[in-house]
Amino acid sequence: MTNITLSVNENILKKARRIAMDKHTTVTAMIRNFLNALVTKEDIRNSSYLSKLRKTFFKFGRSMEKPLFKREDLYDRFY
Repeated sequence: MTNITLSVNENILKKARRIAMDKHTTVTAMIRNFLNALVTKEDIRNSSYLSKLRKTFFKFGRSMEKPLFKREDLYDRFY
């Protein structure tokens, strides 16, 4: 695990320590849990966007295989 340095207002840190004590944990553990939850939520959101994008490609996309017609044939049809 990597360590980070964080600057926090002294009063906020005191209150956070009290909360941590009430929850039988540490401020470090609370911050770690918060960051884990944040990243997990973002991963789920990105996964949802990716899923929607794949569905859109499937719905509106077309095959990239060799076309059934030639460009010249289309041009001749209209003129």
